[in-house]
Amino acid sequence: MTVAHVVLTLDHGGLEHLAIQMSEHLQRRGIRSPIMVLTDGALVEEARKRGIDTFVMRKRGGFDVRLIFALRRLLREQGVDVVHTHNFAPLIYGSLAARLCGMGTVNTRHGRAALKTHPLIWALTDRVVGVSEDARVELMRHNRIRADKVRVIINAIDLSAYKAEAPPSAARRLELGIPADVPVCGIVGRLSPEKDHRTLLLALDALRKSGSSAHLVVVGGGPLEAELKSLARCLGLDQRVHFLGFRSDVAELLPLLDLFVLSSTEEGVSLTLIEAMAAGLPIVATRVGGNPEVVIDGETGVLVEARQPIALAAAIGALLADPAARTRMGRHAREVAMRKFDIERLIDEYQAIYAEIGGNRGRVASRNRNVG
Repeated sequence: MTVAHVVLTLDHGGLEHLAIQMSEHLQRRGIRSPIMVLTDGALVEEARKRGIDTFVMRKRGGFDVRLIFALRRLLREQGVDVVHTHNFAPLIYGSLAARLCGMGTVNTRHGRAALKTHPLIWALTDRVVGVSEDARVELMRHNRIRADKVRVIINAIDLSAYKAEAPPSAARRLELGIPADVPVCGIVGRLSPEKDHRTLLLALDALRKSGSSAHLVVVGGGPLEAELKSLARCLGLDQRVHFLGFRSDVAELLPLLDLFVLSSTEEGVSLTLIEAMAAGLPIVATRVGGNPEVVIDGETGVLVEARQPIALAAAIGALLADPAARTRMGRHAREVAMRKFDIERLIDEYQAIYAEIGGNRGRVASRNRNVG
């Protein structure tokens, strides 16, 4: 069987990293899994280095009709049986191209944005997956989709790189300019509005005013980088906030942290939360989207309301002041991550869907390739 993943981009992001990991793990199981990128992205070469056939489609601006036929041709050339589209633009182009080839299709909605598309597109799609129950509900609220097509498959990642309670490296702290004796919290995510780093900076400012010496590590880049650095300077947090940009060594950076923070105003299922839990870190996160389906409030971390810097500061401060609670929550978080969020479970569930929709459609696609 060949399963093609269709994504808008392969830039740095949770969806993009997950698509690469899925292709990699499917190929280890003997299922060929190319990636078809509608635009481009910084991770294209990374995917190719991992042995994944990766095709860049160069989508034009606006609705690019040409792209449907280019994608149809590529799907046929690659002998695809199932087309797995991720989010809305790939859904539209991928579903239309796949139907022209007679191939089975599944779409994954990775977030919970209030987006909708024409019922015809959903009619062309065999299965639809939400990455959390919250994402499923939001998808159904804004779109007319047959309920029996829709599943929930909770996001998961390859957890093999994440070690529990790994000792922080004094040399790495020195390299980043972090004093050896201060508590450190951190966030990993794109510097974009929905991650709401602004509220996190205001929370750190409130902690500083209450006497805390805590530092913050910010991993990720994005459109708000200059604005957030300016805010940190205005708040007098220059020496306490460490902007690291995009990093490929997140698994090695997480042991520097005493706790992990996610200040988002919306989420599907955050892969960075899962990474932090796998590293044995306690969590402070906002009660939005799929976060409550990942973090068990009071057991693996603490949930707070979004856009509330004082409440966020209080939760962070309480955990930083209680090492025993951090240790207990961190150990439980790792247990939950390894049990519920390992990628092998996710691949099992998707592979079952591929088998459901790939049989009859695959035979039709084979006939179409022979004819066309």
